[in-house]
Amino acid sequence: MKKKYADRATWTRVLKRRDKLSYVKNEKFSGYISVIYVEKVKKPLIKNLNGQKVCIVDNGYTWVIFMPDNLMYSLTMMINDKNEIVQWYFDICKAYEISESGVPFFEDLYLDIVVLPSGKLILLDEDELSHAFKIGQISKEEYSSANVQAELLIKDIKNKTNSLLEFSKEYFENK
Repeated sequence: MKKKYADRATWTRVLKRRDKLSYVKNEKFSGYISVIYVEKVKKPLIKNLNGQKVCIVDNGYTWVIFMPDNLMYSLTMMINDKNEIVQWYFDICKAYEISESGVPFFEDLYLDIVVLPSGKLILLDEDELSHAFKIGQISKEEYSSANVQAELLIKDIKNKTNSLLEFSKEYFENK
């Protein structure tokens, strides 16, 4: 299972960056927020999302990673150099832990959900989840949990009741 760290310290695509990690606890959010200000990249990262090319990292981009307490997912909000949200990226995961060096991380349960500013939802990596289960990288419980969590998350996003997504929009407006 892949571990994803809040500071993305091993991100070789990014040549120069600044980052800020903080723990936030208030009535709307409780957990870690990691902000990565990307100053220079080797090469932009462009993804094909259902036939649409979307640049998710380039010079001047910002990634804001929300790792909430007591939830089985994290959220990365990707902001371009024009200060526009490019996408929200949910990682279905196990609850996060803290490394010996004090950096939060989570074990990725493969399924991801992308939400575009248009509201379009895209479920990714079902094949990776199935493969991980088939080769024994994850248990039956983890496999089932990832699928259930993704279904619940999609329902909440469609119903506009996902508090983390709403908090990220507020965070973006007030940053």
